[in-house]
Amino acid sequence: MIFLRVLAVFTLIIAFSAQANVDEGQRAYEVEDYLSAFSLFKEAAQGGDAKGQFFLAECYFNGRGVPQDFSLAVEWYTASAEQQFVQAQERLGNLYLSGKFVPRDVELGAMWFSRAAKQGNMDAALIAGGLYFEGKEIEKNIPKALDIYRLAAEAGNVDAQEIVGYIYFTGLLGEPDFSQALIWYEKAALGNRVYPQYALGWIYQNGNGVTKDLNKSADFYEAAARQGHIGASAAIGFMYSNGEGREKDPAVAFEYFQKAALSGESSVFKPLAWAYYDGNGVSKSATEAF
Repeated sequence: MIFLRVLAVFTLIIAFSAQANVDEGQRAYEVEDYLSAFSLFKEAAQGGDAKGQFFLAECYFNGRGVPQDFSLAVEWYTASAEQQFVQAQERLGNLYLSGKFVPRDVELGAMWFSRAAKQGNMDAALIAGGLYFEGKEIEKNIPKALDIYRLAAEAGNVDAQEIVGYIYFTGLLGEPDFSQALIWYEKAALGNRVYPQYALGWIYQNGNGVTKDLNKSADFYEAAARQGHIGASAAIGFMYSNGEGREKDPAVAFEYFQKAALSGESSVFKPLAWAYYDGNGVSKSATEAF
């Protein structure tokens, strides 16, 4: 028992010493005393300090206080990354993905980005998720992409929230899951994302995974239409035309139909023609109708 206590105290002393070396090394690095910084980082790194290993790798990578050596830089980045130092994991992901200073290895790059993502690095999550989602350079793996994207989505990243919603909405896992799509699209819609707004309009209009609510549907369609979404412009136009989720208003319906038509949305050509023919929401014009 006494031996274990002594060992624990000794371990703490080493850890504090290593941290002190890293702190002092950073101060030296900031004032461009690279020789001192390198020496301090090396001592900490050789003692097993992950942060010291990362900064030692930086010295080798940039040739600060020591001749530039990419092989040794990668060696120390890897030692640091294996100890879960997130900056080292992200750096390795970038190096292997770019292939500029090491042989290009997308699988390894994706692995290191994935590890960084699990520690809360949202940029790494978007990169790793994208690699597995697109499947252009590594094997496509939607479930894995979803798991990684969710890490960023749960941390509040709007890009990730939109993609997670899209995966559930489109059934990329096999079948659509509108309940999950609703959760993530509503989060993304708060970030003013146009496609989630449009999709939510459709979900509430059709009652998929949620109680049908035409008022909410119209709210989301109109929000997307204001941002120029063609399908949403057509959809909210029909809702104003039919008095669904909005008071019937032929003039407003006509405005939305016209916006959609100018972008080539064919579903509104017929109601536009009838609006001109009947003078419904617009001045009557047989010429425009035909």
